[in-house]
Amino acid sequence: MRTKNSVLKLSKEIDKYCENKPSQLFLYMYNLKNHLNMGIRLVRSALSILYRLYVVIEGRNFDMIP
Repeated sequence: MRTKNSVLKLSKEIDKYCENKPSQLFLYMYNLKNHLNMGIRLVRSALSILYRLYVVIEGRNFDMIP
């Protein structure tokens, strides 16, 4: 219930903001979307690097090491 009230409050504030400066809100949402996409790409590349390291380490035979 609390989340629903906060979402309604936020939507009202966004509507109020849109009436005043629609272009600013559009730019903010656009920048937010770009930053989220950049963050997702960063996390995906970090995970792929970690996976490659894991494959390289697991590929070695540690039983041979004295």
